[in-house]
Amino acid sequence: MNTIALIIPDARGMQCVNRELLCRGDTPMKKIISPYARSTLWMADVLRKVPADWTWPLSVAVGRLLYWTRSGRRREVLRAYKKLCEVAHLERSAESLTKAFFDRQLMLMTANYILQGMPPERFEQLCDFDGLDGVREALSEGRGVIVTCFHIGTHLLSFAKLEREGYPLTTLRPAFMRDISDPRLRRMLFIHNGAIYVGDSTGLASPVREVAKTLRKGYIVGIAPDGDQGGGLTDISVLGGNYPIRRGLVEIAKVARSPMVFAFGVVRNKKFYVKYDAPWFVRDGDDAGAVAEAFLQDCARKFEEVILNYPECVWWTRPLCQALGLKSASSASED
Repeated sequence: MNTIALIIPDARGMQCVNRELLCRGDTPMKKIISPYARSTLWMADVLRKVPADWTWPLSVAVGRLLYWTRSGRRREVLRAYKKLCEVAHLERSAESLTKAFFDRQLMLMTANYILQGMPPERFEQLCDFDGLDGVREALSEGRGVIVTCFHIGTHLLSFAKLEREGYPLTTLRPAFMRDISDPRLRRMLFIHNGAIYVGDSTGLASPVREVAKTLRKGYIVGIAPDGDQGGGLTDISVLGGNYPIRRGLVEIAKVARSPMVFAFGVVRNKKFYVKYDAPWFVRDGDDAGAVAEAFLQDCARKFEEVILNYPECVWWTRPLCQALGLKSASSASED
């Protein structure tokens, strides 16, 4: 049976698990709802127990409460959306997008946890999945697949879905997560299935050979290449600005010659929506590096489309703020 591995190279602790853990991450503004907070876990447990049609109203209620009580956070998000509307020529107002952003935070931050182990009918009530057949087909042939996710919305639900379908899962995670003992938090962060910890507390290494070997065994490897920590960073054009990414994906594809898929997850129409694009294949005679570079450019274009179609689900990461001109590259590096 195939196994799935997930790598999120820049997940360096967006919020503290407790007071002893140092707060780090790619977010220039603190998260509205932290997946590491005890209160988030409590609310996630509530969402697991209530009827499915309560999920959206509860998320909105919590979001509006935070919208009106966290004025500093609200101003930060509003400023960011004003810039996004200006750069992307969005017809929606920054004020309405800010409210919609707050409305979705509880669902986005708890999505993976609240749906793990849920009955099939609950999945159908709360989630729409599109494009998984291509991934399933590749797995049925014993082929490894690279799944690339940029930071927007929630993408872990796709792995929760595959876990439900009987695929064993393992995750490659930053070393600081080794100290997380709460089983609920481990499920929230998808490190509950014998995670493999790599790197140290200041970032992750780039285990190209190990990942390539994993892919050859028929694993799915999820890679989030966007970020601004560590080495090997280059810029790619997103919304007309320079968006920093790591090109380790290209090196992995060159070695493993595995199919590559772009995926994203958002909240739309009061429920979750996860979509996989059609796989890109490295054929015999292809230059694997060139194919991977073209794939990465295609991912950037699709990422732009997702931002334009679902702006209320963006993550206000430093790379996105840098691309929009909200933060300079030098200040991002200093952070």
